[in-house]
Amino acid sequence: MRFDANTGPSRLEDALFRMRTELTRFGAEVVYVGETSSALWEEGGGPWDAVAIVRYPGRSAFADMVESAEYYETINSLRDASLLEVVLRHVPTLN
Repeated sequence: MRFDANTGPSRLEDALFRMRTELTRFGAEVVYVGETSSALWEEGGGPWDAVAIVRYPGRSAFADMVESAEYYETINSLRDASLLEVVLRHVPTLN
């Protein structure tokens, strides 16, 4: 995540708090959220300010969540006001 310097960190905290409720509804959980001082690998840009790792029970749970009106209205509006850029990456679970 790359924060908007004026509103980023404080508004993002609010979004993450609200997002945990939405994630629980869809069986997902926040594994890690934290600041980052440097990137091990970055694609076209930087520096990144923070990283969040969320575990979903499956792709359909993620799709259901982002398609819900409540998620869009609550989370996306806060996230969009807080971040200049966000990159979503799918990382398959290793068994």
